[in-house]
Amino acid sequence: PRTKANAQNSLHTDNEKLDQPADATAPPPDTPLNVVLMDDEGQPQLDKNGKPITIRGQKPEDLKGITFLKTQPDGTTLRARIVDLIKGNKDLIKFKLKYDTTDVEDIIAYNDVMNYIHRDTTKENGELWKFRRILGHQGPLTRDHVDYKGSKYNVSIEWENGEITYKPLKNI
Repeated sequence: PRTKANAQNSLHTDNEKLDQPADATAPPPDTPLNVVLMDDEGQPQLDKNGKPITIRGQKPEDLKGITFLKTQPDGTTLRARIVDLIKGNKDLIKFKLKYDTTDVEDIIAYNDVMNYIHRDTTKENGELWKFRRILGHQGPLTRDHVDYKGSKYNVSIEWENGEITYKPLKNI
């Protein structure tokens, strides 16, 4: 899981070019982009000088399978999963979403995805504590085993952000 410090280190307040040019100098589609950080009402968050704060995005092709919480127009919050990158206009990156509790699919822009992911990673003191599923385990382990982490068993966990880690069973 990402920490609040890591999330804050990805903030930018300089005058980096936010919109990528439509000419041959535009970065390839697998390059992360800088995204204006928005508040819950969709307004840009500003630094002390009144300039928009930007966050460093992730590579679009690395986002398939990532989940985040998305508030619906009726006020409910659903967990959305990115199921596909939509190819199209090179200056507008979009994704197809599927909600975990419904069969509804949705389309969302790259900038919105990055803002939702940023909000998820900075909640709960910067820690993502929710996991998607337990994949397996290691053990029983002894104290001198290379993978021993303070518990006889380690659990392989797939986190909501797509990361897979082994954690000591006693910490779960």
